[in-house]
Amino acid sequence: MTGSVRRALVTGIFGQDGSYLALRLSQLGYSVLGTTHRSDAPPTCRVLDREFPVLRVDLASTDEVDALVRNERPDDIFNLAARASSAQLFDDAIASAEINGVAVARFLEAIRRHSPGTRFCQASSREVFAGTDAPHVGGVEPFVAVNERQFTGSGDHVEIEQRGGHVATRSPLRADVCTRVLGRPESQPRCRIRGPRMS
Repeated sequence: MTGSVRRALVTGIFGQDGSYLALRLSQLGYSVLGTTHRSDAPPTCRVLDREFPVLRVDLASTDEVDALVRNERPDDIFNLAARASSAQLFDDAIASAEINGVAVARFLEAIRRHSPGTRFCQASSREVFAGTDAPHVGGVEPFVAVNERQFTGSGDHVEIEQRGGHVATRSPLRADVCTRVLGRPESQPRCRIRGPRMS
């Protein structure tokens, strides 16, 4: 958090949204650093004509998240990392809850301890706001607390995990925190490694 160039940390940089955001932030003048959980991932992520350094970080590890924030002290953290594919979500519900929910609290605590000027943005999805008959206000679908609705499908734990992340951003520990529902871009840039896509 020094100098005139803002530094952004983008978790999940190898995914569609992460790579798209990294590219856009770079175009806006940010210095971008990405993270991945993959041990076999390359040390950089190339998106179109830009290349970004990538660190391996296990978001299920409090120590690794703490060290990341302490060492990097970015101006902005965009947490887009998630277990999002059907195969991942249903094979280990605990791991999904760790990454999609508890990791948010890890980041907020690390920011509080080591980098209180860092802004934090948590990516979410429309599922957090689904399942309600309440009227929309200003085009915004209302949030329904987990205990206020009847769960109906096999994907309900996904919603609970995302709501956990949403609730964590409302923590009194936060200084500058938001949750954003991401829209799908028309184009889908991703990091490229010698041509093939890496998701």
